[in-house]
Amino acid sequence: MDAPADPAAAPRLRIAFAAGTSPGKWFRRWRERTGGELVELPADDPAARLAAGEADMALARDPGADPGLHRIRLYREAPGVAAGREHLIALLGADEPVAEADLAGETLLADTADPELLRRMLPAAAAGAGVVRAPRPLLRALGGRGVVERPLAEAGAGPDGADAAGEAEPPGTWIWLIWPRELDGPAAQEFAGVVRGRRAGSSRGTGARREDAAPARAGSGGRGAGAGRAGRGGRGAGAGAGSGRGRGKSGGSRAGRRRRRR
Repeated sequence: MDAPADPAAAPRLRIAFAAGTSPGKWFRRWRERTGGELVELPADDPAARLAAGEADMALARDPGADPGLHRIRLYREAPGVAAGREHLIALLGADEPVAEADLAGETLLADTADPELLRRMLPAAAAGAGVVRAPRPLLRALGGRGVVERPLAEAGAGPDGADAAGEAEPPGTWIWLIWPRELDGPAAQEFAGVVRGRRAGSSRGTGARREDAAPARAGSGGRGAGAGRAGRGGRGAGAGAGSGRGRGKSGGSRAGRRRRRR
């Protein structure tokens, strides 16, 4: 879509996004379609920036329900664990899940999705003081050279993200697109269409039942907010690599088996 002839008529959108998301491709598509200005606002708490009026939309991790907000659930993040490079989990492949048995007796420094707390705890993990649990994309975004991260095996998870009975999804963090209902203008609707994979020029509609959008499968390490369509796969083509589904097989600890072989 060509840029409007009158620059003053070009839309402007401010979007805050959580650490560990990679929405660059969505941003680029919106700019290409509208010719407008999109202001990128990385934030530890995107929902707070939205509430403060500093952003028009936000890509937030598990925001609370708010009747004043439109909400689209985009994709689920797989859980992960981080430790120092001398830890036994470093023996596992980059996407080989860590079983709970591998962490028996370990000091759990943090189990959180709070970026500020993780920035304080990851150096301690790198020094060998213990391990940290967090959404895997967030660990990838914040981890330093002295840290290794691996997917955390999820008890009962099946190959499609459901439990062993196929009745429920395993727990995990979710990334949502949220924006105030009073700001539900053409620019916001266009971006909502982009994250849903709607083609340029297609009917926008009102996006009814946004909160009931089909959930995506577990996201990989920081890739969910790339090119993947909302509610389908949650893996996209943003930064990061590997599937990162974080599902283990029954039958014991892989790191433990490797330790015995050594």
